[in-house]
Amino acid sequence: MVKFDKEWGNYLKEFDKFDKAIGDLRDTYNKLVTTRKDKLDSILSEIESKKALMDKADNGKEENII
Repeated sequence: MVKFDKEWGNYLKEFDKFDKAIGDLRDTYNKLVTTRKDKLDSILSEIESKKALMDKADNGKEENII
């Protein structure tokens, strides 16, 4: 029984490591998603807005030329 208890304890320790790894992976994934959503998407939206304004200004110049 002592041998079983020792092996069971070792098994649980390994399982705890696995559980921690899953938690770390989940935390990292959430951080990446939040970074993308909060930072990168807003930068892309800003770039697209500026591009749309530049395209609109360029279209106005072309109409004046013709």
